[in-house]
Amino acid sequence: MSMLEAALEYASRGWKVFPCHQADKYGVCSCDNEKCVWPSNQNAGKHPRTQNGYKDATLDEDQIRLWWKKWPTAPIGLACAPSGLLVLDIDPRNDGDKHFNEIQRDIGKLNGPLVKTGSGGWHIYLLPPAGAPKGVMVRGIDIKFNGYVIAPPSVHPCGEPYQWLEEGEPAEIPDVWVKRLLKPERPLRLVGDPCDCKTDEVKDALSVIPADDYETWIQIGMSIKVAVGDDGITIWDEWSSTAKNYDADVIPKHWQSFKTGGGITQNTIFGLARQHGWRPQLRLVTLEDLDDAPPLTDDDVPSEAHADAELIDIGPTAPTRAEDKPVIRISPDITVVIDAAEDAILNMPRRNLYQRSGGLVRVARDADPAAKGQKRPPGATSIKRAPKAYLTEVCSRAATWWRFDSRAAKDKQWKRCMPPKWIAETLSERGQWRIPPISGIIAAPTLRTNGTMLDKPGYDYSTGLLYLPGGISFPAVPEAPTHADAVAAALLLSEPFVDFPFSAESDKAAALSAVLAVVCRAAIAGPVPLFAIRATTAGTGKTLLADLCSIIGTGREAPKFAQAEKPEEERKRLLAVAMEGDQVLCIDNVLHPLGTGPLDMALTAGTVKDRVLGITGNAEAPFRPVCFATGNNLQVKGDTARRIIPVDLDAECERPELRSNWKHPDIQRWTKNIARNSLPLLLLSAALMPSPGGLKTDYRLWAVSRISHAWHGPQSCGVAILTRVMEPTG
Repeated sequence: MSMLEAALEYASRGWKVFPCHQADKYGVCSCDNEKCVWPSNQNAGKHPRTQNGYKDATLDEDQIRLWWKKWPTAPIGLACAPSGLLVLDIDPRNDGDKHFNEIQRDIGKLNGPLVKTGSGGWHIYLLPPAGAPKGVMVRGIDIKFNGYVIAPPSVHPCGEPYQWLEEGEPAEIPDVWVKRLLKPERPLRLVGDPCDCKTDEVKDALSVIPADDYETWIQIGMSIKVAVGDDGITIWDEWSSTAKNYDADVIPKHWQSFKTGGGITQNTIFGLARQHGWRPQLRLVTLEDLDDAPPLTDDDVPSEAHADAELIDIGPTAPTRAEDKPVIRISPDITVVIDAAEDAILNMPRRNLYQRSGGLVRVARDADPAAKGQKRPPGATSIKRAPKAYLTEVCSRAATWWRFDSRAAKDKQWKRCMPPKWIAETLSERGQWRIPPISGIIAAPTLRTNGTMLDKPGYDYSTGLLYLPGGISFPAVPEAPTHADAVAAALLLSEPFVDFPFSAESDKAAALSAVLAVVCRAAIAGPVPLFAIRATTAGTGKTLLADLCSIIGTGREAPKFAQAEKPEEERKRLLAVAMEGDQVLCIDNVLHPLGTGPLDMALTAGTVKDRVLGITGNAEAPFRPVCFATGNNLQVKGDTARRIIPVDLDAECERPELRSNWKHPDIQRWTKNIARNSLPLLLLSAALMPSPGGLKTDYRLWAVSRISHAWHGPQSCGVAILTRVMEPTG
């Protein structure tokens, strides 16, 4: 069937049609706009040929014949609302097919004419519900109502045709689907996002958008009214005056006709401006900006951020199809090229690239977990600097790169190439990025500073934490948990310590406060003390106790390093730990009195600063791990004593390693199972129990309140934590 025959068929069914531009095999659009190249411009080869866009759609047979006589292969645009249609657009690249199938399993199949799009997605043709639909709650699924779709047998810019898979008459979308799928539209906002819609930002964006195209002119007017309100008519008139066909008399009439809502939002201005090379003047988003923000949902994250409640990929990934990636043409304008590279990286479905401590970083599994005096458990992940070779690979995966070859034939002068080395070098040294910051990696649920639970795997924008459970499944908190449930979970998590020979009940309370510190570290804004586990005899279980505290909170044994002999060496090790985002640190088998300036500063100030090989100047990183130290007759010196809570063990025998009759012989495996099933309720316990000053209070007061309520009762000897200090040596 020819395009003309198909267009006439649609018109006979009451569906209004119009012709669209098409792209050649290189993705260049027939509109002759040099910036309109697919896939860097997703509208290329799909936008209307007519002056008024989809508003020119018609049922008139004569007009349709004239159009397709002039452009025989033009793709068929089908105006949805004028045709009485609502079209669901399902995009598998954003897991739309997965989400759609999950909904179908829950509430039943959605029937309607089905089209396989040229890009590999699907369109379902439906009749709209009462009232204009204004948005979709599900990522990867969009609606086409106040706009248009491309209809079969049109050819997508990638070269694949649109095809009917199921034909028939559209049915009205069921109410159960309306409730599950559709929602009123609301603006999306992030710290520093241009959609805060200040007048100067709107004017700056408008400065790059031509005002000559009628459809663009109308869209911008409506968008300004949404963004600025009625006062925006002056801005629209000023921008309109730059058009060749400017007519001041028509401005008030059109302005009065604009209604807020529908498919046009304030984002329209910035989206069109980006297509013309504009970039917002964004300030760098810091962790302080995000600290008290509520957790973002999938709907709160704009597509530019791809914030990815999806898990980050830290292993090999199949290369993205070239036709699905944006095209970046290398030019002498470095800023434009680097901006395009960062845009492409931000739009990757899975992106293992973050910013931290003034540089770009990635998440990696340690190839050598025992390097540089450190020992990490198998499978541990850490934050590593992103080398330039890795950035080159990321850029290659994010976009298709083209360079100009003046020696080639005229129609073959643009050629595919690898990203030049200067792309990675410039991107690495930029200093400010829109790439999200990472504050650490967690392997188990935790609390945010606002008291809400972080239990969804993936990147969390409100904390900057990346939650990678490593295949471990934690149960959800009951919908209506009781205080008794939380206390029961806390009591269960004290069970791993029944076989430890604590010198006094206050030592057990101190150990349990260490568990709370590990479990709730993300919720504690300030520093936490170092826990010094000491005994008089080897084999008492000092290192095992530190490991169990770590297992309950992170699912893994504590990373360990040996005591450094010199302060300079210790500073470098502490910086390495800080930069790599470890949750727990154990200084194992301390032989000399513990206490140096770098350790004191890390425990108190919460940051470590030192020189790093291969980097110009000093590097500074937040120091957030819960620290343990173990040793026989462990001693401290200087001010370090004030930053330590001691945990004393006394087996009261010469060979404690020969003890038997353990209640839990394989205590590490047993603890992992208990923690997996009880940790969410323990977090709830920590959040619900009263605290003298909330989550941001002094750690000792905070821990005492929770130890007292959860494990020992209101008159607990856990209060002894307040007075437990180590006497400095000498």
